[in-house]
Parts: sequence; structure tokens; C-alpha cells
Amino acid sequence: MHCDYSQRSYLLPEGCKDLTDVIQPKTAVTEHGFIVTARLPGLQNQDIQITAIGRTLRIFVQRSGDPAPLGKTIEVPVPGDYALAKAEAMYLWGQLRIVVLKAAA
Repeated sequence: MHCDYSQRSYLLPEGCKDLTDVIQPKTAVTEHGFIVTARLPGLQNQDIQITAIGRTLRIFVQRSGDPAPLGKTIEVPVPGDYALAKAEAMYLWGQLRIVVLKAAA
């Protein structure tokens, strides 16, 4: 099922065309690692690019076929004792989840 959130603009803050304009990632530290989650409804895997720059995860989102030239970039700082090189990401049912494991001691 594909959801067109642009038709629900009356629910969004002023100046936002869809939900990717108001992404609010959440972070948590667990025994398994540093976890970042973000609700990104209506996207496909190819609409999301994740890169690590220094100690920061950069999540770039742009809906496929969107005529707008710019997407949305979110930056999430990662604590120093986590191995960004071992990060794993999964996007399923509108939810992005990134797990960054603890660095080996």
C-alpha cells in the first residue's frame, strides 16, 4: 500500500509538503548498541541514503520521482565508543532502524 502524505498537508507544520520535512529521529543506548529510529512513511529503500562522516550519521531522504531538487538531510551524532563501520540499517514498513554496535575494547 502506498500512502500519499502530500494530500494530508493540513496536519503538517507551516511550510512542510510531506512528512519527510518533519522527521524526528530518536536515539537510544542499549546493551546491544546505539540505536537510531525514524518514521519515514511512504518511502522505498532507494529513497534513503545513510553515510557516516566523522562521528555523525547522515541520513538523506528524497522520494523517488519527486520533482523537488532537494531532499531532507538529518544528522545524528554518535558517541565515541561505538563502531560506525559496523552499523547496520533496516527500513521496513515506514520505519528506519540503524544499530551501531559498541567498539571492541
